[in-house]
Amino acid sequence: MTFTVLGPGLKDVVTFENVLESQLIEQPQRVNATDNDSGGQKGRSFASGHGGSSQAGVSKQAVNAYQQALGAQKERKAVVLARDIMKSPVVTLSAEMTILEAWQVFRAKRYRYIPVVDEKQQVVGLLSDRDLLRYAALEGRKPPFNDASPEAFLSIEPLYLKKVLTATPETQIREIARVLIEQRKGVMPIVDANAHMVGIITRSDILRTIVNQAPLELWV
Repeated sequence: MTFTVLGPGLKDVVTFENVLESQLIEQPQRVNATDNDSGGQKGRSFASGHGGSSQAGVSKQAVNAYQQALGAQKERKAVVLARDIMKSPVVTLSAEMTILEAWQVFRAKRYRYIPVVDEKQQVVGLLSDRDLLRYAALEGRKPPFNDASPEAFLSIEPLYLKKVLTATPETQIREIARVLIEQRKGVMPIVDANAHMVGIITRSDILRTIVNQAPLELWV
């Protein structure tokens, strides 16, 4: 099974073994607000009563309610591929978006990572909330930003990761989990053959699957 590294003008297919042997993380560039044109064009994004008892044990009513809830659950199935647990549709950022607009999306959605797409809706980058906070620290800026801030005119282009490791819906979850751990990544965008976003998987999604949606095949 293969993975693909995507970015502006970049589409490199790499094997699972090569991903584990390489380090694909790059550091974002510093943004100097004084070097940007404050009249720049803004981009756009398109896009996921209490009660108690002093008696020991559990009442018969509670047991019956629990059993009914179990019976109402859908039949569980083995999860093996990315398509089995990926979240879709995916919230994305436009590559032309301003820092202010990106900040507003992060605040509204409370995500840690959001993929960046170009005008063809192909993945070209990945922005994290830490990238925005790092920018603020380096430039001496203090969020939240507003329409009068320089961030209302500054592009996110220098901030986001330009080499993004992606997988396909048919990639095994086991491989994705190992890559996320060994490469110290928090998210894996899932794309189709045309580099279009079709889903996304985070480390939390995998842990949640193990806890709530077993059986999941595991080996040691």
